[in-house]
Amino acid sequence: MGNFTLACLLGQNDRAQSFDVASYSPVTNVQSWEKQAQSNWSFTGSLGQTYVHSSPQALQIEVNSLGGASYVLRFRHGRANDAFERWFPEVDTHTIESAAWILVDPVTASGDLNFELRAASDAALPLPGSTLGTDPLGFHQLNVVTYSDGSVNPDVGIWVASGPAVTSGTTVIVDDVLTSADRISLFPEWTFQERARLIRNQHRALGGELHTHVWDKYFAYTVPLRFLPDSHVELINWWWQSQFDLLFTLNSSDSESRYIVRIVNDVQPVGRRVRPYDDLWEGTLQLESINRGDLVF
Repeated sequence: MGNFTLACLLGQNDRAQSFDVASYSPVTNVQSWEKQAQSNWSFTGSLGQTYVHSSPQALQIEVNSLGGASYVLRFRHGRANDAFERWFPEVDTHTIESAAWILVDPVTASGDLNFELRAASDAALPLPGSTLGTDPLGFHQLNVVTYSDGSVNPDVGIWVASGPAVTSGTTVIVDDVLTSADRISLFPEWTFQERARLIRNQHRALGGELHTHVWDKYFAYTVPLRFLPDSHVELINWWWQSQFDLLFTLNSSDSESRYIVRIVNDVQPVGRRVRPYDDLWEGTLQLESINRGDLVF
């Protein structure tokens, strides 16, 4: 079993990271994702419901290329309401990683299409060919890249690589793109709790009948922590103060154990030293999912 981890999610809260959006223009963009204008390939796209991961919609794009390296679709961080704009002020260098659920039609040569995270350095992941119609969207994790304040804004995108051309309408389906920063590992005490809570209203009639109206549910976690170093404490308290969306992973070896949460403590979650240490801390995180558990924000 892998570790519990917590990281700050990057991106605007417009549901575009899951492509679960109401509007799509084949000429310009998919919400915050920009279509890149290039002369050496053609691009068509649609929002589909046949192949999805955890949201009702996924983005299906088709690329016909004459060769050359260029982006097809790109998300540029550093916009308004992106956590990227409010880095933890005590840290100058950050670690960024990106992941997505992707399905690719067979390609003519390995590496023609890539899912790439760009920051101070590049971390490209060639998209492997698979067969549409039977395979589900597969999880793809990029390598971690280092970002220093003042360098180019980190970008995530699908791009056509240099090398052999994509010659026959290569189709790529993407859903639930998650880009996060400054991931930390957590080691909760045994009193850790995971619970689902209902959004409901109950009343009892004069005759004694109990009537319950249920609208939806969400997840809540109680995460007691001890022996936290100063760096983790400062970061966690900053995330709480800023009310960032966070990526909470219950098992880092399982791609399906990821949830989007916020720290909902009424007071600062970590602020008590562990005896006899003067540089180790303890506290309890109260986390709640921002929705029913979908990877949509």
